[in-house]
Amino acid sequence: MPMRKITTLLPTLFILLLACNKDVTNKPRNCNPGNDGNLSAIIENKTWTACEFKAVYYPKANLLAINAIDENSNFEFRFFITTDTITPLKVYNINAYENNGLEIVQSLGNESSLFADIYYCDLLKPGIGGTISITNLDTTTGKVSATFNVTGYSDYQHKNLTVSNGNMDNIKLINSPLFYDSSYMRAKVNGINWYSKQVYAGVNEYIQPTNISFLDIIATGYPDDLGDCPKYLDTYSRTIHGNGERRLRFNIPLALGKGTYPLQSGYYQTSASQHYLFDYSHRNTDNLYFPLTGSSISVTSIDTTNRNLDLDFTTLAKDSSGNTINFTEGKIYIRDWQKFR
Repeated sequence: MPMRKITTLLPTLFILLLACNKDVTNKPRNCNPGNDGNLSAIIENKTWTACEFKAVYYPKANLLAINAIDENSNFEFRFFITTDTITPLKVYNINAYENNGLEIVQSLGNESSLFADIYYCDLLKPGIGGTISITNLDTTTGKVSATFNVTGYSDYQHKNLTVSNGNMDNIKLINSPLFYDSSYMRAKVNGINWYSKQVYAGVNEYIQPTNISFLDIIATGYPDDLGDCPKYLDTYSRTIHGNGERRLRFNIPLALGKGTYPLQSGYYQTSASQHYLFDYSHRNTDNLYFPLTGSSISVTSIDTTNRNLDLDFTTLAKDSSGNTINFTEGKIYIRDWQKFR
C-alpha cells in the first residue's frame, strides 16, 4: 500500500486542549489579590467563594471567557459567553443551542485517587440551563461584573447541581487579540435553531500519490479553549472542555469545486477517494451520528487562494443505537482556513 501522510485538525485541538489543563489537586491555592474583584455563589444551598479566577475578552469574536476555582479545588466554573455587539450589558441564556455555555467541574475522590466530573448546563433536558446577566463590561479599565443562576446535570453521577445567587464583582478583565477569523455555522437541529461562530477549518493533505487536499471543518456549540494554550484561558483542572454538548464535522475534497454532492459516512479519506464526509457527536463522545442516504452538501462558493468557502447542507443522521438527528437549512461560511503544514 502507498504510504500517506495525514494531518487532521481535530486530534491537534484535542492534544493541545489536554496539554493546557492542569492536574486536579486538593492543595490550597494562592488566591487572587483583593483588587482583582471577587466571585461567589450558592451551590446546593452552601456558600461558595472563588479563590483563583481570570476573565479574558476576545473582541475579534465577541467572546467573554471566565474561569474560577475555590481554594481547595472543589468546584471550578467555566463561562463562555458570546456578547451582543449592540447591547453587551444584558441577560444571556445558557441552554441547548445557545452560543453560550457554562461547565461546572467538581473534584471527586480523595488525596490518593483524584478525578473530576463535569455538570453541563446546555443539555436538552428539562430544568437544565439558566442565565448570566452582564452588568459591567469595561474593556478600557479592565473590569467585568455579572450575576448568574444555573442548573447543570452530570451524566456520571446522574444528578442535577443548582447554582444560585452567583455574583461577579469587578473581576479583573484582560483583552486578547487571539482568535480565529470570523466564520459561522447555522442549522436547524430537529427543528431547533443552532448558530455557532466557533468554526475551525484546516487542510489535511495526502502527499502520496496524488497530493489530494481535503478540508476539515469542525463546528462546536459554544466557544471553548482556543487550542493554542493562551496565557489566561487555560483551565485549572485536568478535565477536557465539553465543546458545548455538540460537535459537527465535515471533511471535503477541495479539487471538485462548486456543485451538489452526497454526504457519506466515514472519518478518514483514502488516498484515492474524493468523498464528502460528515459526522456529529455529543460532548466529545465516541458515539457518532453518520448521514443516511439522501443527505447532501452544496458548495456554492469556493476560493482556494483566499481560503474562502460557502456551503449549504441537509442531512438525516443516525447513531449506532438507531437514534436520529435531522439537520435542515444548514449553512457554513468560512473565511480563512488553516493551511497544511
